[in-house]
Amino acid sequence: MQDNTKQNTPINTLITGASRGLGFFLATQHAKRGDHIIALAKTQGGLTELDDSIKKTTGNSATLIPFNLASPDTSFAMLGQTLFERFGKLQRLILNAATIGPSSPVAHTTEKDWQLVMDVNVTANIRLLRHLDPLLRNAGNPHITFVTCSSLGDAYWGAYGASKAALNQLAASYAAETRQAGFKVDVFNPGVMATQLRRNAYPGENQSALAKPADIALRYVNS
Repeated sequence: MQDNTKQNTPINTLITGASRGLGFFLATQHAKRGDHIIALAKTQGGLTELDDSIKKTTGNSATLIPFNLASPDTSFAMLGQTLFERFGKLQRLILNAATIGPSSPVAHTTEKDWQLVMDVNVTANIRLLRHLDPLLRNAGNPHITFVTCSSLGDAYWGAYGASKAALNQLAASYAAETRQAGFKVDVFNPGVMATQLRRNAYPGENQSALAKPADIALRYVNS
């Protein structure tokens, strides 16, 4: 974990998939609001670009954590312990990271491709919630957002659609379980955006006609 923090800020916000796309702009928008950003992503270069952007606009730095969400549970346990020792509490958690996997008929989906999509889109979020629970409870009234998708039932995206359906159910159950503890849990569907994830799924699509993730991020923080 690379800690570039210059000073403590009132709100610790952890965002997964923060090195590009929607996660990048969610991080920069929350940084502008005064949050200290704890950025998780697999790509170190993207995290460095995020930190540079936050420094340029706010004068503050982020805590950068290169992390593979397909890692075993022991890595998540170590992450949770390190964050607890460093921060003690986590007021906001945005579960944004996702992988779409290859486009294929359900009957042709390989076990390897299925497992990767489920590991990143579902299992990683369960592990994060389990190991970050002490930080969230120390915050008193934490806010947890699950970033989801409305394209369920689309042909050739069985694994991705199944993972997002599972995430929606996970969010609903978690919201019901933590409501009395003061947790605010919501689901955010950003819609179709011009992102690398979308480009991977539809390589021939004209992305200039799609919504920009920067605009979607601004809409989210203002909602």
